[in-house]
This record gives sequence, structure tokens and C-alpha cells, in this order.
Amino acid sequence: MTGRHDNMTTPGSRAVVVFSGQSDLFHLKLLKPGFRHCCVLVEAGKYWVFYNPTSRLTEIAIFESLSIDGIVSWFLNDGHIVVSCRLADAPKKLAPARIFTCVEAVKRIMGIHAPWALTPWQLFNFLTKK
Repeated sequence: MTGRHDNMTTPGSRAVVVFSGQSDLFHLKLLKPGFRHCCVLVEAGKYWVFYNPTSRLTEIAIFESLSIDGIVSWFLNDGHIVVSCRLADAPKKLAPARIFTCVEAVKRIMGIHAPWALTPWQLFNFLTKK
């Protein structure tokens, strides 16, 4: 692709990582309450891209003209835990090979290689310590 792309995500783009305690899968109930799933919204110009990798499908939606405060408030009011952050400039090497999970999918979107962040709780800790 060539030319100008005002609606693309780049390192430093704003993101909102959303953590949820909801789970329909029994084995996920073993994870820390409030941290059984995660998804992410990423700012791309005047749009926000919602990326929700679940065990049975991946949901993607595009929203226009949302404010980050509105996004955060909506998810908080819906009972989720939210971290506002920015996309990282991913290291220039292969990300660690891992089983595809919501955490791994969100880490790839975010440009994070943290090999020890395997659960939503561990990803939350990684994001909030930066």
C-alpha cells in the first residue's frame, strides 16, 4: 500500500484494553474473577476498531467519532475493568510462540511481546506497571 493512511494504527496510537469476568467456558472460571477475558479498542484516525477474540470467533467492529472518555465510561458502567494505554513499537523479532488466546491476540495488536503475560490478570499487571 502506498500513499497517505490517516486511519491506520501506528505505535503510539491510543488503545483501551477491556477486561471481563464473564465466561461461558468452564475452564476459564479457574482464572481470577474479573480477569477471565480481554479485548481491545484501538484508535485509527477518527475511528475506533474493536477487536474481541473469543474462543469460538473473533468480533471486529468499527466505530466513528467516539471519545476515549465515552468508551472508558461505557465499559466501566457495564462492569468491566479498563486500561487506557498506547500501542507499543513492537520489537524487531518474532513474538514468542504461544497458543492463541485472547491475551495473545491483544498482545499482538498492542505490539507487546511479554512472554510471561499469559492470563488476562498478568496482562493487566503488565499494562498497569508501565
